Amino acid sequence: MDASNYWNYFPSFTSFFINLLEKIPSPSAKDISEKSERTSMTKEDHKKVLKRFVLPFAALITFYTLLTAFRDFRDNFARELWDNIGYSGDISVYSTSELIISLIVLFIFGSLFFIKNNIKALSCWHAMYDPSYLLLSTRKNTCFFWMIISGFGMYICYIPFNALFFDRFIAAFKIKGNAGFLKFT
Repeated sequence: MDASNYWNYFPSFTSFFINLLEKIPSPSAKDISEKSERTSMTKEDHKKVLKRFVLPFAALITFYTLLTAFRDFRDNFARELWDNIGYSGDISVYSTSELIISLIVLFIFGSLFFIKNNIKALSCWHAMYDPSYLLLSTRKNTCFFWMIISGFGMYICYIPFNALFFDRFIAAFKIKGNAGFLKFT
């Protein structure tokens, strides 16, 4: 069996992370009061949640589908987009722009952790969509700035769908379930 030398580190990193997980304290009374209980949902519970939120879910699914198509287009044709706006041959422009976007998005999502009220956190997410659109619609942007704003607007919407949005949604509306149900519905 010929394994890469990188696999030598796997057991030590695994034991390190397991050790960290074991040190997580049990939830305090305050933690329990701020969060909703996550239990298994029955088939009837699924139907009730879907019936209660059918319009928001339909809008979210439509939005996410369009966002995925836009992300796919932007990612697949990024080189051509950069070449056509004057960055032909500059191989660093893609990583530079994406690094700027990722740092801004990471900072914003890290900051949302400090908002304990789930309704306020959801409102903040939705409020972030508008400035991105307004910045895109102004005609005074450079092409580089436009590409950064379009990437920021896309990722600030796209990333929460993978878990963050649904966790807050479940907590805000006191749904007894987990994000997996909503993500795979």
